[in-house]
Amino acid sequence: MIRNRMFQECMGNFDINLTHKDLIIDNFDNINRQTTCNVFIFSIFICTQF
Repeated sequence: MIRNRMFQECMGNFDINLTHKDLIIDNFDNINRQTTCNVFIFSIFICTQF
């Protein structure tokens, strides 16, 4: 049950970050955009480890 809670919180944080990224994506240059994508991919990877 604790692992499920952690997974839900992790995905919830990811959803918030993804929405935030969508709002500011126009302000990113290509390098920052790629870095942001890598962070999200890493976040999903962490989430799936629970």
